[in-house]
Amino acid sequence: MKKILHCIGFLVIGALMLYSSSAFAQGNVSSSGMKTSDDGTDYVLVGKAFHDIFSEPTEIDLNTNKLVYFQQELTVNNGTMTKYLAKFTNQDSTGDSWFQFASYPTVTKGNAKLTYTTDGINYSDILPALNDLVGYKMELTQAIVHPDDGNNQEPDLLISFTMTPKRDYILENNALNKDIVPFSGGYDSGGYGTYIDWRFGRGVHFTNIPIIGEDVQVVYEEEDGAVIHDPQLLKGNIGDTYDATTDQYKLVIPGYTLNQNKLPANATGFFTAEKQSVKYVYSKDPVAAADVTVKYQDTNGKELADAVIKTGNIGDLYSTEQKEFDGYTFKEAQGNTTGIFMDEAQTVIYIYEKRPSKVSNVIVKYQDTDGNNLIDDVVKTGVIGDSYTTEQKVFDGYTFKEIRGIAKGSFTDNLQVVTYIYERKIETMTNDQSNDKPAQKTTLFPPLGENNRYSKVLIILGSVLTIGVLVFWMGLVKVKNRNNHG
Repeated sequence: MKKILHCIGFLVIGALMLYSSSAFAQGNVSSSGMKTSDDGTDYVLVGKAFHDIFSEPTEIDLNTNKLVYFQQELTVNNGTMTKYLAKFTNQDSTGDSWFQFASYPTVTKGNAKLTYTTDGINYSDILPALNDLVGYKMELTQAIVHPDDGNNQEPDLLISFTMTPKRDYILENNALNKDIVPFSGGYDSGGYGTYIDWRFGRGVHFTNIPIIGEDVQVVYEEEDGAVIHDPQLLKGNIGDTYDATTDQYKLVIPGYTLNQNKLPANATGFFTAEKQSVKYVYSKDPVAAADVTVKYQDTNGKELADAVIKTGNIGDLYSTEQKEFDGYTFKEAQGNTTGIFMDEAQTVIYIYEKRPSKVSNVIVKYQDTDGNNLIDDVVKTGVIGDSYTTEQKVFDGYTFKEIRGIAKGSFTDNLQVVTYIYERKIETMTNDQSNDKPAQKTTLFPPLGENNRYSKVLIILGSVLTIGVLVFWMGLVKVKNRNNHG
C-alpha cells in the first residue's frame, strides 16, 4: 500500500506542485519535487499534510513544528539524463521569507554540484553565513542511466536541508491560517538553456495552537537554602512570556530582607516544555536574642570564676570555653556548650572537682650554739600552698641569738627546716663602789654541754674507784683465806 501511495505521490508532482514536464529530448521520463517532513522520516509533497498525502494543506504549527525537514528530489523513470539544473529560493513570489535555513543544503544521494546565493541572483561555491543564505543552485555532475523501457520509482538525486519558521515575522504579518506559497525557483532539464519556473500550486498554512507549558515555580529561601515561604506557580502556554518581578511574586517577607545581589536572572522569560524555577534569596533581619550565661563551679556549686555573659542575635551561633583552675579537674558540662542564640535565656555550667590535697612538713628546731636541742623538734604539717608560721620560745639561762630558715612561709613539695639558735647566759660578781653596796652576784653558767662533760668524767672516775675498791677487797679476802689454811 505504501508503495502505491508513493507512486501516486510522484504522479501528482507535475500536476499539482512543482510541475516538471517529461524531457523527451533526452529520451527519458523524469519528475522532480520538493518534499517536507516534521520528523525527518516520512516525507510528503509540500502542500500535503504531514503523514497523510491525501490531506492538505501542509500545516506548520509555530509551537510544535519549530524545525521542518525538506528534500528536493529528482527521479528518472527510464532512459538517460545527462543534464539537469535546478534553483531553489527561500522567498515567495513577492520576495518575502517565511523560513530561515537551519542547516546548509547538502547532496544526500546522487551526484551534483551546489552553489549558494544570498540575493537570489548571484551564486558562489563559498558557503555564506547560515543567516544570510537565501537559496542554492544544483547541477547534475554525472549522468543518470536507466533502461529505456524501465519504470524506476526511486529518487536518483536528493538535496536535503532543514528550516525553521520565522515565528515573529509570521505573527507580525498576520499570516496565520492563510495559504502561503513560501518558495520559488525553476529548472532546466534539457540542457537547452530553457529555464522553467516551478509552478507551486499549493503551499502551507501556519498555525499557532497553544500548548500548555510546564509551570514556573518561584521559591523563597535563606542564604543557607532554608525555605521561608511557600512557593508560587506561574502557568502559561509554551512560548508565552512570564514575569516574576511583580509584587505578587517578588515578595516582602517580614523579618527578612531580599538580597539585591542575588536576584534571579530568569525572573522573566518564556514558558517551555520543561519545568523552570525562579529563586529569590533573603537575609534574615537581626533580632537580639536572650543571653547565654556561662558559669564555672565546683561540685558543691561554689563559683570558681565570674560568670561569662554571651550576647548575639537570634539564629547566630555561640560557643563557650572550658577553663583551667589550679587544684581542680574538669568533670562535666551542663547545657549546650555550643549552639544558637534563641529568644529564651540559656545557661551553660562547667563543673570541676577538687584534686586530692597534698601535704608537706616544716620542722622547727630550738638549739644552742653547739647544735644541742633545748626541746624536742616541733613538726608542722599542712597542705602544699597553705601558709605556716613558727614561734620563737624563751628558755631560762639562754638568750635568743638568730634564726635559720624561713620563719613564715608556705608549705611546698620539699621538707623545710626552721632552726632557732640560743646562747647560754654567764653570771659574774660585781661591786657597786659608788654606794658601797655589796657586790651583785652574776651567775655564770657553763656553756650548755659542759655539765654533761663533767658528769661523764665523774661517772668514769667513780666506776674506776669502785672497781679498785672491789679488787682490793677481793685481794684481802684471798690473803686471809691462805693464812687460815696455813
